[in-house]
Parts: sequence; structure tokens; C-alpha cells
Amino acid sequence: MLLPAAAVLAVLLALVVPRRRRWVLAVPVPALALLGPLVLEALGDLEAGTWRLLLADPGAAYAAAPAAPWLAVLGWPVAPPAFPGLDPAAGGMVGWLARFALLAGGAGLLLAALAALLRGTGRARAVRAGWLVAVVGLVAALAAARTDVALGAGPDGTAAVVAGWAGAGLSLVVLGLLLAAVVAGDGVQAALGTRSFGWAQVGATVLSVLAFLGPLVTAGGWLVAARVGQDQPTAVFALHGRTAPAVPAVAAEMQGSSQRSRVLALTPLDGEVRAELWRGPGPQLTTAAAVIGARDLAEATAAATGEGDAAADPAATDLADLVAALAVGAADDAATRLGAHAVSIVVVPPEAQFVPAGTEPTTAERRALVARLDATAGLERVTENASGTVWRVARGAGDDATPSVARARVLDADGAWVQDVAAGMVGVHTELPRGPEGRRLVLAERADAGWRAWYDGRPLRATTDGWHQAFELPPHTGTLTVRYTAPQGAAWGWAQGAVFGLTLLLALPLRRRREVD
Repeated sequence: MLLPAAAVLAVLLALVVPRRRRWVLAVPVPALALLGPLVLEALGDLEAGTWRLLLADPGAAYAAAPAAPWLAVLGWPVAPPAFPGLDPAAGGMVGWLARFALLAGGAGLLLAALAALLRGTGRARAVRAGWLVAVVGLVAALAAARTDVALGAGPDGTAAVVAGWAGAGLSLVVLGLLLAAVVAGDGVQAALGTRSFGWAQVGATVLSVLAFLGPLVTAGGWLVAARVGQDQPTAVFALHGRTAPAVPAVAAEMQGSSQRSRVLALTPLDGEVRAELWRGPGPQLTTAAAVIGARDLAEATAAATGEGDAAADPAATDLADLVAALAVGAADDAATRLGAHAVSIVVVPPEAQFVPAGTEPTTAERRALVARLDATAGLERVTENASGTVWRVARGAGDDATPSVARARVLDADGAWVQDVAAGMVGVHTELPRGPEGRRLVLAERADAGWRAWYDGRPLRATTDGWHQAFELPPHTGTLTVRYTAPQGAAWGWAQGAVFGLTLLLALPLRRRREVD
């Protein structure tokens, strides 16, 4: 969200910064070079709403009620928490005063920045620049808090549309107010020393005390309100601590093997199911979660696929349909469909893990989902431990063998499994033996123009197998190499290297030459 705000600031600051100092406007250039691919991705399909990426944050999306606009001016993206035992709803005036004592830091900073507007013309330009930064940050924060950016978990644990987080914009607000207050404070002591004692000295003293004590009161009050004791965390802490490894040992072993298989985590939430594909040791910042309704298979599948939108991501649509079928116990071909996503382990995490506090699934919901997965053909229960209840995707024998759960595999011309291919986290580099004519390499990855493959140094022809990326293989023995390069990745790499190299050179401390008359 700071990226569009920074672009607006660069244009507006060009109007207030003196011409001889406009070189400071080049400061955001390294950040723009680093985030350039994200900007292009966000602006690539405006009709589809990809511009919302500029207002979104990384990580899991959780809905939060935005604070009132006047609280945003004081630097609070949400309403301040209540003090222990002094809830405003029950504690009366004392509770309200204790709660709003947390606003002392923001109030003191705001008063100091307002007083900065009274400074003389010598520092008026810099004070205006600080207020300009604060206003742009406030507009960005209010816009983000009222713009839908993702589908995630609401306060009650159900699927909810999540708005952007205002905290990034409010950081700009605080930065601008600090800039105005600090610039205006430069030289105040000398200026007051030339005047007789009066309201100016009293006002400066009061503002100084507020500016010093305000942040201390806010920080201390936050620490007290955020945690009553070691065993009673309040709602300020949105997530529970992890008490056990998210990925069980058997899954971790398969993730690290040459198959590079994945884990499908299913968490029941108030009649729905939250599904995540884990490539590593649990959910990551880049992990996207799908919330699938489980009341009815047809309705759940339609909701997960955007009500039959043909433009939906085929891979996400297929996974949503699979999860919906698993949730209602109607996945007759579960092993085959899970293998298509390279899923070898299905896990239902224990209660109170990886979900917001207060939205934990009930024991009945979890037992119902576990019972359906136990009755699903193609899944074999392995164990139940601190990581949750674990199933392994069963593999048949002979002609009835299910497709492999490997991330990369070789299929013949008829689509029958030939062999698994040893793969890494992203690329592939291995020796392949001789095989049948017309065989193909199929990856459990979305078809994308960034995938490239070579066989004995010669490029392979790219094709698709449904939503999978695939390549045509020759029948003879050879060395297979597969890599992924983001579109225009090389160009962006050269541009970023040039910008960062120039920035490093400009940052080196050099002595000025003395000018001799």
C-alpha cells in the first residue's frame, strides 16, 4: 500500500522541495526498482481487480474492524484495547479514561505538529512537507481500510471479505507528523531566549512534556492491556503459538525426498473448510488459503469457483472442487485427484492452531471431517499426534495403481504413468532412461510461459496436460533440466542490479574538494 502513496508523494514533494534539493526525490528509486515486477503484475489486468494487490499485505488474510477516522489521525489502525478489569462497557468513566490514555502518544505528536504550523517562514516549507506526507498517508490508510483485497477468515471464523490493512498508511502519518514537529523544534530554545517570559514559554514546556510522556504512557498502557498474565492472552494476540510441528514427520520426509510431494491441510470452520497446500514446514507468507463450504457439494464447488466463472484459475478450481468433495465425503477418485496436485499427505491440524484466537473449530466439526476422510477411498490413516490427524494417499498395485504423488512424472502418449522424476523445490536436473515414443514430462504446476526445459542441452517443446505444465520428451536416454524464469525476469534483474550498484556508489562517504579562490 505504501507503493502508490510513495508515487503520489514523489509528485507532490517536487512542488514544495527547493530545486537545488530535489535530488532527494531519487530516494524511492531503489524501492521502485525492487517492486517493479509487483507493480506490473498488479496493473496487468485492471478489469479483474489485480490493482488490489497494491493495497494488500503478505500472509494470511484476516478481517479486522477499522478504527474511526479520528483514531486514524492519532496513528491507530484499530480501536485501542481495554485495560484488564476496566472494560469501558462495565467500568464506566474510569474504564473509558484508562482506555483513551493509550492515545496520549498520538495526541501529543499531533499537537506538536499543529504547533509547528506557527513557526516562521524559515522552516515553513519543511513543516508543510511533513504535513503533506501525513495527509497522503492518512488518505492511503482510509482508502486501504475500505477496499476489499482478499477472501479470508472473519472474526467469527467464517469466510469473510477482508479489507486492506491501514497500518502501513498510518506509518506515513506518524512519519509526516514527526517530520513537522522535529523540524519546527529546531532552534526553538534560542528563539524563546530572546523573548520575555509568557505564553510561548508555557506552551513550549507543555508540548515538550506531552511529547516525552505521551509515547511512554501509550507503550506502557499497551503492554499492560495486551497481556494480563502468562496464561490469559487477550484478543490483541490474534494467533496462538505453535505447540508442535505443523508438518508430521512422515510428511516432512516425503517433502524432502526426490518426489517433492506436498501436504494438504484441512481445517473445519463453522460449516466450512479452510484448505492450504504446504510445500514446506507449514503455512508460509505466500501460502494462499481457500475456504470451501461443505454443506452441499454443488453449492460449495460453485462458491469456490466463483459461480462457474470460466476465467477462474483452473488449478485453484480443481483443488476447490476436490476439497469440497472431500469435505462432504463424495471424493470417489481422491487418490488420483490428490496425486495431480502432488499431495501425498492429508492432515487435519489440531484445534486452536493456525486460526485466529476465538475462531477455533469445535470438536464436533473436526470429528465429522475426520470421519469423512476415514471413509474416503484412497486415503489411509497413518496416525494422530500433536500435528493432527494424518492420512497418506494410498497407491494401488499392478494395473490399478493410482497416479504418482511426485511433483514431476513421465507419462506415455496415452497418459499412463511411466516413472517418477527426481525434482527439486523448483527446477529439475536428472538423468532419464530410454522410454516409449511420445512420452511427456508433466509437472504438478500451473502451465506458465516461464517454464523452460532442455534435454541434453536442446530445448524441449512446451505443452499442457489440462492445467499442468508439460514438455514433450524424446525416447532416448538423456539429461533433463527444467527451470522457471519469471517473464521479463532477466531485464528486471539487470535493471535492479544497475540501480542498486549506483545507489551503493552514491552512499559511499567521499571527501569534498576544497574550493580555492
